[in-house]
Order: sequence, then C-alpha cells, then structure tokens
Amino acid sequence: MSLTTLDLLVHAPPRGEAVVWGIPLDLGKDNTGTDTGPDFLRRRGLLRMLEQTGISYRDLGNVPCPRREGLAMGDKRVKYLAPIVEVVTAVASCVREEVGQGRRVIALGGDHSISLGTISGAALSYQGELGLIYIDAHPDAMTDENSLSGNIHGMVTSALLGFGHSSLVNILQPGPKIKPERLLFIGIKDLDQGEIDFIQEHHLTAFSPLDIDLDGLRPVAAAIDQLAKRVKNIWISFDIDSVDSHFAPATPMSSAGGLTYREIDTLSKYIGKRCNVVGMDIVECMPAGEVGNKTASTAISVAAHLLGAQYGWYTHYIEQEATKQRFRE
Repeated sequence: MSLTTLDLLVHAPPRGEAVVWGIPLDLGKDNTGTDTGPDFLRRRGLLRMLEQTGISYRDLGNVPCPRREGLAMGDKRVKYLAPIVEVVTAVASCVREEVGQGRRVIALGGDHSISLGTISGAALSYQGELGLIYIDAHPDAMTDENSLSGNIHGMVTSALLGFGHSSLVNILQPGPKIKPERLLFIGIKDLDQGEIDFIQEHHLTAFSPLDIDLDGLRPVAAAIDQLAKRVKNIWISFDIDSVDSHFAPATPMSSAGGLTYREIDTLSKYIGKRCNVVGMDIVECMPAGEVGNKTASTAISVAAHLLGAQYGWYTHYIEQEATKQRFRE
C-alpha cells in the first residue's frame, strides 16, 4: 500500500462549517421527479452523515421553485428560460454570500440547471479563482443554437464558459464564470456531436468510463492534482447519472456503463483529500426510481468523501462495535 493510498484513509478532523440547501428545480429537463430529490436525500441519511462525521452544518431548507403546471414554456430552444433564470440568479446570490463567509455549500437538486446558480455564485465570490470538476455522464455543453431538446440542464458548462444564451451566461454578472483550463470532466459517455466539437475546440480535459477502463484512475488523479495546483478553490458538480445504474438507479437518465461504485468511491475520496472543496452539487436524483437504498447511500458517501470525511459500511461497523464495547464496560 503506497503512502498516497494511506493518505486517503487517514481520519482527519472535518474543517469549517457546511450549509445544506435544497434547490428542487425541475424545469431544466423533460423527465420530472427531481424536485423531490432534496428531501429524499435528507430523509435517507444526508444530515445523519454530517452529524456522525462531526461536520458542523446548518440546513437552510429549500429554495422556492415554481412547478411547470401553468407555466409558459416560452422559446422551445430554451424551455422555461425565465423561471429558471429567476431561481438560479437567487441561488447564485446566496451561494456567493455563504461561500464568502467561508462556509462550504452542499446544494441538493433538482435538475442540473441549478448549477448555473451555484457555480456562478461561488465563482463570483472567489473573483473567478474557481476550478470545476464536473462528474456527469453528459458534458452539458449544448447551447440554444444546437440543442435538439431545448432543455437547459444540458447547457450548463457551455454557459459557465461564456457560450450560449445571454441570460444563462450573464447570471448575476456578465461574462463567463469558469476558465476552460479550470474545468475537468469525469465520467462523460453520452455526448451529442455538438458537445464533442465543443470539447475539442476549447481543449477541455475530459475522461470517459472507457478512458478509465483502458488506463485506470491514475491519469484522472493526475488531472485532479494539476487542477488543484492551478487553482485553490474547487467546486464539484455531481450528477447521479454518472454512476452505473446498478449502483444508482434513481435518476431520470439512468443507464448502464457509467462509473462503478469503486470508481466513484475512490475518486470522491481522492478529490476530498487532494482538493480544497468549497462546495458541491448533487443533482438529478429521482426518488421514484430508487431500488433499496442504493442511490441514496452512494450519493451520501460521495458527499462525505468530498468533504474529506470517511463514511460507509465500515464506518457504521466500527461505530456499532464501539457502542457494544461501551455497554460491556
């Protein structure tokens, strides 16, 4: 076992205060049901994880989000643009304030369009000095000009880089929020041709499950280390559909061939130990598709690891044994 591997297993005291914030926005895609994701993850153990790992936190509740019933879709190239922009602008303002106070944000979606707000707010708080690790089966790099669906959850990274509809690019402040060299994609496997062209044109760093199959996690770890050296503050945007459907079925675009449990478990531990994670999104959770507690337990352990904590079945086992020992004494 190498020193690097041992470092991932070290139990370091959790740092700083976290805030939990639900953003049950469900307008950025056609499949509905992600609006119940924030409360589902809370009920299934997210808050308990924070308490058990000793992470100080405040739960800010849920952001009021409009439901699509009775709403005008508007331009079919950017569906529900006005209500989405209204929500994510409010989110960006609040995230900018929380991050500016030194608190780490755990944003629970909702669909991936919430990240337009969370990442914009964090980037503005750090005056552009923010790196982004985007863990998703899709790069979400379409624009209103080439998207076949018109779903805004598929336009997130392009807008953050300054491309696409001006209302999405100019959240809170005009212009791009992330620099291309500070964006790292992990897990992308389902891409439109426009997204392939976009990644190649802007020389974005991206790893697919096939890359990991062929070369292992070492190149991904190296890219994470390079990003952490390049920029101090890192935001993680974690879409549950990046994980293989066997391990995380409760998501609208669940599919086979995604990251395995071991891969996402190892990656989240590595990121949590090697990066200064200032916040994260956990998005696209659709509770109606849950099987057992697979999705929730995966998402919650990933969140713990990204915060630098150890959490999983072995943690529970040790706690149970410690409790038995106290009773015997």
